[in-house]
Amino acid sequence: MDYMEKEDCLQKVDQARAYGSSIVRIASGFHYTFIDESVEKLSAAFQQNPDIKAVGVLDNDENPAGIVVKNKLMTLLGRPYAIELFKRKTVKEILQYTDSYYINRNILSVADAIDHKLHDDEISYYLLKNNEGRFAGIFSTRDMINYLSNISKQDIEMARNLQERLVIEDRFFRGDGIDIQGYSRPAKGLGGDFYYVDRIDEKRWIISLCDVSGKGVAASLITTMLWGMMKIYDWNLGLKKFVQLLNENIVQTFHLEKYLTGIFILYDEEKGNFQFCDMGHSLVYLFRGEKMAEIKSPDKNLPIGIETSIEPNVNRLKISKGDRVLLFTDGLIEQQDMNHREFSLDRIAKIMRDNKNATINELKDIMRDRFQTFRKGVSQADDVSFLLIEKL
Repeated sequence: MDYMEKEDCLQKVDQARAYGSSIVRIASGFHYTFIDESVEKLSAAFQQNPDIKAVGVLDNDENPAGIVVKNKLMTLLGRPYAIELFKRKTVKEILQYTDSYYINRNILSVADAIDHKLHDDEISYYLLKNNEGRFAGIFSTRDMINYLSNISKQDIEMARNLQERLVIEDRFFRGDGIDIQGYSRPAKGLGGDFYYVDRIDEKRWIISLCDVSGKGVAASLITTMLWGMMKIYDWNLGLKKFVQLLNENIVQTFHLEKYLTGIFILYDEEKGNFQFCDMGHSLVYLFRGEKMAEIKSPDKNLPIGIETSIEPNVNRLKISKGDRVLLFTDGLIEQQDMNHREFSLDRIAKIMRDNKNATINELKDIMRDRFQTFRKGVSQADDVSFLLIEKL
């Protein structure tokens, strides 16, 4: 470690190279003084260098002995007769002992070690040592909080980018005998809605719409888990097995603290058959001409993640040419306008009936625009997602 003289009283060490997430990365101070230096000189040095908040104190063998915090020293010297009292004293008599950490220790392990101090109003300072045990810098609880805040922001941004790649706001799918239109818009940065549409083979599709409890990074983790499982699952094993595996993974990962409602559909284009598991979602409607019917399971399934083991019921529905199926999350119907009226199922049904001759792509635009117009002047209260399915 190279030491170089900065002022008569203060010296400065070069910042060590930071590898990965080593604690030296967040060091904010590199000045030091010696244990037999006078308090008067140190006080003058602090006044001449307002950016220096704390300095390390080395003993005569150049080993770290403690620190002096500028604010504490200035408060001490501000007392009556303090200047005369401390004028001939040395730094040894005012230094503060503190914990020290080796520069290559992981930042997060240090954060755990000083967690009890991160919630204090008063800033605490700590010494850093190199591998030879010599002074290598100073970091504070403020430095740690800033670092943790930044990585939280980076994690949230990464989660948001990942979620946007997995749950595309507006996407259209077409098969030989089916059109599917997906739409999803989170209320805030990281939402809990998730839809998935994919071909299994030439004639079969997997279609799903889910609503994860809560928002934020945890919800994003669940949607990522969902996407990964749905992408690699062998759908020849059936819906029931998939839902059981998903429930098992959610429970093992989140210990019954997170859950999701959702509907999972296997659709056979050739036969026009839906096999579906409605896991507490219950917002699925069939439109046939002017008629609307709720698609219900005779035996209700619980949401995923609230029981350690489940036996989901798989139901079937045959749809005919021209039939449309609408799946949506509760954020669509529960949105209120400035007069506290909800967007409501009746309003959705009217849009579907009034636009029965529109393509489902056009219908998606109409639904989205009517929703935005309805809530004008009121923020979006919850994530809004829907899937439109039409048999050609």
